[in-house]
Amino acid sequence: MGDSLRRLASVLLLIGLVTPYSCDVRPISTLRGEWAGVLAAGIPVLCLLIYAVQALVGPVAAFMRARRRVFQPLFLAVLLVVTVVWIISQVLEDTQHPVVLAVLAGSLLWSGTLFAFALRRGKREYPFPLLLLATAGIPVINYFYWEYDRLKYGAWILTAGYALAVFEELRERSRSGEPARIHHSLPE
Repeated sequence: MGDSLRRLASVLLLIGLVTPYSCDVRPISTLRGEWAGVLAAGIPVLCLLIYAVQALVGPVAAFMRARRRVFQPLFLAVLLVVTVVWIISQVLEDTQHPVVLAVLAGSLLWSGTLFAFALRRGKREYPFPLLLLATAGIPVINYFYWEYDRLKYGAWILTAGYALAVFEELRERSRSGEPARIHHSLPE
């Protein structure tokens, strides 16, 4: 059942990326344009595409798993770049409304939590799906909040696919034998 939920989430993500999100803009269109838009939204869209393809096509997942020493630092760097771009874009904005900054802080906290879950099991684990979802979480949460009154059906499909993908990845981690929480060693 886990594999079928992951595939359903991937299909929902792909549909959400090509259908209108708000104001008849499709998320996939952010892959071209000015650099700031590509860094802030295009790279997370690319991460969602990679997630969907590796979840739907087994040989792609096997290729990425076999080359984890290349992909893990690459995806960590991508997460860092997207995080820095979002922080800088909000700091440079003229309208630094507290609610907008709170939503950004919440999305960064969400992505940081997914990042921690992705890396908590060391080198044996295949953390790329959660790293990709952590990178995409920042714009998914922010755009959903900012565009709430103008959302089209593509936004709902994309957000549902994202939530289902995160749920399934976290459920898979908790089923693999270790509790789904981060362990901290406390001195006794």
